[in-house]
Amino acid sequence: ENSDQTLHLVHAKPSNWGTIMTHLAKLLNVPLVPYEEWFAHLENSVQDEDDHTVYTRLRPTTASRPFG
Repeated sequence: ENSDQTLHLVHAKPSNWGTIMTHLAKLLNVPLVPYEEWFAHLENSVQDEDDHTVYTRLRPTTASRPFG
């Protein structure tokens, strides 16, 4: 068995990400916000906590984040 193989799966009837998140937000009774806004809130929530797990994982991401 070759462990270097890659398998890409594609759903026969893919769903739009926005449609999925809209339903999930309604189910969880939370607002649906743009990614940029969500990411800014995430950054702000852990900004002053150097030992916060999310912050330590977020640091490399903020240097090359796709927005802003």
